[in-house]
Amino acid sequence: MQESRLDWKNPTTTMLLGLIFTVLTYISGRLVSMLAVRVGWDPNMTSVITRTLLGLGFIVALGGKSWLRFDLKAIRDSWVLTLPFVMINVVLATIFVSMATVQIVQGQLDAATYFGGLGFVTILCVFVGINEEAMFRGLMFGGLLAAIGNKKNGPLMAAIISSVAFGFLHVVFDLHYDNPYNVVQGLLKTLECGMFGFVLCVSVLETRCLVGAMTVHSFFDWVVLAANGGSLPTTYVNDNPESSIAGIVLYLVLTVLYTPRTIKAYKRLKAMELPQYGPFVQEESAPLANTARHLAAKQQEQTSENDVPAKIGRLRDNRLLNNKYLTIIGIFTLFFIVVNICCIPIALLTTDNVVRQVCAAILSIVLSISLAFWYQHHFADEFDGMLGWSTTGLLLGLPCLTLCLGNMVEWGSSTFNNPLLALVLGLAPGISEEILYRGIPGSNWMRLAGEKEDVLPCVLVTGLAFGLVHSSNLLAGASVSATVFQIIYAACIGIAFQAVFLRSGSVWGPAIIHAIIDATYFLTANMNNLALSKELVFDLSFYLTCANAVVLVAWGLYLIRPQKRDEIVALWKRKWHKA
Repeated sequence: MQESRLDWKNPTTTMLLGLIFTVLTYISGRLVSMLAVRVGWDPNMTSVITRTLLGLGFIVALGGKSWLRFDLKAIRDSWVLTLPFVMINVVLATIFVSMATVQIVQGQLDAATYFGGLGFVTILCVFVGINEEAMFRGLMFGGLLAAIGNKKNGPLMAAIISSVAFGFLHVVFDLHYDNPYNVVQGLLKTLECGMFGFVLCVSVLETRCLVGAMTVHSFFDWVVLAANGGSLPTTYVNDNPESSIAGIVLYLVLTVLYTPRTIKAYKRLKAMELPQYGPFVQEESAPLANTARHLAAKQQEQTSENDVPAKIGRLRDNRLLNNKYLTIIGIFTLFFIVVNICCIPIALLTTDNVVRQVCAAILSIVLSISLAFWYQHHFADEFDGMLGWSTTGLLLGLPCLTLCLGNMVEWGSSTFNNPLLALVLGLAPGISEEILYRGIPGSNWMRLAGEKEDVLPCVLVTGLAFGLVHSSNLLAGASVSATVFQIIYAACIGIAFQAVFLRSGSVWGPAIIHAIIDATYFLTANMNNLALSKELVFDLSFYLTCANAVVLVAWGLYLIRPQKRDEIVALWKRKWHKA
């Protein structure tokens, strides 16, 4: 179905809507944060999540969905252009973290306090990177381009306006105009942030993609906050003379260091062909940047076209990925080993089990997504990927939410944990398990044996493998009976989610449903002991779980019934460029 867009011949309407939606997104986040304080939720997290959802929704509503696509090349190009900014802050962060580590070793700083906030700010930075790019590079910059993108200096002015707004918003509510130290800090902070925003504007215009800028922005913010031990800055400017001078020097140094890359981005922006109408207009009216880099890349792509068969042949020589069963075992084992090795320093740094769980959760998310990127890059010449969005996958996974009933039975007599903690711990298995146990094994199975008779074995084998992984609960102190039940129950879940994945070709639908189910469990779970009970308890929750297991298997088998297997095979042949 062709994506609906606003008529680019009505640029004023598009520009006004872009600006209005930017302001509306920001104000909504502020209002929600005030409500969050009343109910005891974290105002920062609730605010950025609200802005993220609204920002992305408004971009799609205006017809800019194409700029939200997942494109590895676009992400790489964004990182290449902004790398000096990131590396400068990585160096500064390394210095601050090294100083903090020395203080921890000397006993002058508590490790749990310092590292405990890192899990929170990691999730926060992901949402901040997405929502601020959606607001300033998507809605504001894109809206301005729709109106002035055909003017001689239109793209330049659009980039400057959105970048200044981006920088000024970081300090506007903390400026005291009667204090010269405060004002100078505010101006330099606006300039420093604005230069970063300007380079991101050039990046999204060159790549026609916001996702690359979002990843850069999220990592950039995370590095800054990680250097601060996970503590959020209350303000970027202050009135204290000594602190003000330190801030002025820091912002001035960063501005000087940012200048060369900003000038380079300016030259690349000026070299672009006109018009540049942005994401909310017909793509054919917005040519790609006519820079030497893009021309060279295009020539390189044309030159390497004849090498594609050879590349594909080399990719298929990989022994791990060239066997359906070995892929499943190898991916499971590799992930298990890496996560546990990486958790060793976390365990040495803190005895707080909650901190350990959050760090392990974030680590599993990062590693699984990295592994998915590697797999898609490995088969970039022949595979469309598993990380694209699919509404079908989300809808087909909704019946699995019945699993929440067993978790909710415990709510009546339990104490609720922090909802943010439950969300983080729910996202970890939701994302990592769907990528590792459904995404990569299922995709590789359909690559190697993608015919009708291979659909059912794919679902059953990967589901059983997912169940067998839970035999490791014996190491956590669970009884044999409880472990066997968990294996059967997890296998039933694996069958249902693998069927949803094969029908949709995307991990995100199952991942979201999976995360919601687990989050309802972590709302009342004992954070100091997340292992299974030592003995199987035959209570209401147990019987609900059994009923759900039967329903999930039935639903999974129904989704891959013989009448649908031709459709499934056709989908995967298209994804693997076999059709």
